[in-house]
Amino acid sequence: MEGGRAYMMGPAGPNIVGGGDIRVPLIKADRCLKRTVSVKKGPKWCCGGSVVRALRLRCCVVPPPRHRLLALVLLATGAYCVLVHPQLLHQTPPLPLAAFVHGNRTRNLAAVRDNLSSASNHRVSDDGSDIRHHALSLFAGAAGQRGEMEEEMARRRARVWQVCRSSGLVSDDGTSKVEPNAWEFFVDEHHHLVWCNIFKAASSSWMYNFNLLGGYKEQYLRRSRKSPLALARERFPRPSVEQLKAALPHSLSFLIVRDPFERLLSAYRNKIEGFRHKFYRKMAREMISKFRFKTSPAPGTHRSLNNEKSPTFSEFASWVIESANNAKGVKDGGYSGIPGFDEHWAPYYRFCTPCAVNFSVVAKMETLARDEAYIIEKSGIGGALGRKAGALDMSNRPREAVNAAIGARTEDVLPRYFQTLNKEQIDSLYDIYKIDFLMFGYDVSKYYNMLPS
Repeated sequence: MEGGRAYMMGPAGPNIVGGGDIRVPLIKADRCLKRTVSVKKGPKWCCGGSVVRALRLRCCVVPPPRHRLLALVLLATGAYCVLVHPQLLHQTPPLPLAAFVHGNRTRNLAAVRDNLSSASNHRVSDDGSDIRHHALSLFAGAAGQRGEMEEEMARRRARVWQVCRSSGLVSDDGTSKVEPNAWEFFVDEHHHLVWCNIFKAASSSWMYNFNLLGGYKEQYLRRSRKSPLALARERFPRPSVEQLKAALPHSLSFLIVRDPFERLLSAYRNKIEGFRHKFYRKMAREMISKFRFKTSPAPGTHRSLNNEKSPTFSEFASWVIESANNAKGVKDGGYSGIPGFDEHWAPYYRFCTPCAVNFSVVAKMETLARDEAYIIEKSGIGGALGRKAGALDMSNRPREAVNAAIGARTEDVLPRYFQTLNKEQIDSLYDIYKIDFLMFGYDVSKYYNMLPS
């Protein structure tokens, strides 16, 4: 510092700007005045009204021959500027003097800049890992919300276990009476993630996620003619019971459920109604052959005499009821699936065997955005999914990955379809899905209220 002035330091050392040999006075140390200085070689520079701001804008103080004098000037100038401009304290993270001055010379500005950037951008998650490696920061810095989610998941797991015991699905010592239905699980050992894929419950979205976790690029998934399920199984083969049991202790395991009857209607609309799906046309024709004009319509409704082109919802319900009754007593699981059920409407408690697998997370469609964010952050897979913090946007995904329903949303058209059933049909359907209703906290009474009076 000479004559009470501070100077800019360039890459070649003190007093050098842009590699030239020009001394440029920027700030008077005894006054905090903003001053713009033109430099013949290089851009214009503007350091703010204090040494503190000058340091922030990558200006530095040239040490005088006597270190004591430099320290006194810095302390005096800093104290004056803080008293006159206290708002400066909030503009940069506080750093010790050693961050700027080291030994007999000023510390390299690049290092100071990196420290400032790191101090302002670095965040650490509750478990000590860098928050930048997490998918969504929905719960970052919000311990209360995180705690609420932990409590909610604990309540859901407790409810599942209570119904397992009350329904006789576990023995007195708590051991499941059935083996896990490992056939339907996806095990990602690299990301320590286990998912039971319940169809018609965000399954298309998470199949897409698992394909990304498996290493497929989005461009490839858009072009591929293979089904998402086939692609996913190439990277995550169906595990054996032993492989599933080995993976569970060190993995986050989850399933996603929705109202059982809502899922049943969603499956009907997507697979049966209108013969939309080629694979199910044979099944649909069997429904028509077996139940058309043989089931009594609900009071107040009528059926046209001309043959509909696809099974009605009432005919579909009768098919589900009869198929389930005919398969009673047949052993579940394995390649044959759940006897009497298609995978799109098989009961949860048989398809994912939650009495044999203590899932870490029981997610629901009704709270899907929050639950998905919790899963992604808890497992740390956000980076692999390309998710930005707080983002759940699927607009850029392939159409088959989103699997949007045709027409109105299923939850909006429930009365239109369920009022075509009679009470006996709803009773029989509830008998099939009763454990699912109880286990995951859904209410069947609203469906009885949809029946015509």
